[in-house]
Amino acid sequence: MLLEALRPRGLSVRPAQPEDQGLLRDLFLCARPHLQSLPLPQAALAALIDQQYGFQQAGHQRRFPHASHLVVQAGDTPIGALTLHDSAADLHIVDIVLALAARGQGHGTALLRWVQGSAAVLGRRVTLSVDATNPAAQRLYLRLGFSTLSADAIQFDMQWQAPQQAGHARTPPSMTSPERQHTP
Repeated sequence: MLLEALRPRGLSVRPAQPEDQGLLRDLFLCARPHLQSLPLPQAALAALIDQQYGFQQAGHQRRFPHASHLVVQAGDTPIGALTLHDSAADLHIVDIVLALAARGQGHGTALLRWVQGSAAVLGRRVTLSVDATNPAAQRLYLRLGFSTLSADAIQFDMQWQAPQQAGHARTPPSMTSPERQHTP
C-alpha cells in the first residue's frame, strides 16, 4: 500500500549500512548550514561537525536503541535519511532529512505519507519533534494533518492520528523493498 506512495516519485528506502556514515554525516550537515559558517579554522570546524554528529547519533541510540535507520533513495541515488522508532503506540520520526537538491520536489511529502500509511495500518499515531526555527518543516507537517502537542522556544512536539479505519485489518507495508529486507 504505502510503497506505492514512494514509487511515483521513484523513491525507495533501505536499511543504512556502515558504509553510509559519510552520507549520513553530510545529510546531518545540510540540515544545519549554520555550522558551516562558523568562523573557525577548517580543521577545527571539521572536528566540531564530527563531534556534533557523534553527539546526535549517540543521543538517538540512547533514547531509541531499536530505531530503524533508513536511507532514502531516488533510483539508485541516496537523497535522504529517516530514523524511525516503532513502539507499541507510535511510529516516532526520530530524524528525517533530505539533501538540499532533493527538497521541494514532493519527496518529503511522499516519505511522510508512507510513514502515515504504515501507522494507519498498524493502528498507531505518528509523532515527531521539529525545530522551532524550521517553519518550512512545520508547515509541511501541518499540511499533512499533524497537530501540535506542545511547543517551546526549542521545538514543537507534533502528532498525526489516522482517521478510524472501517473495521478491516490490512497488512502493514514493507519499510524496504522485499529484495532489500533484512534484520540488523
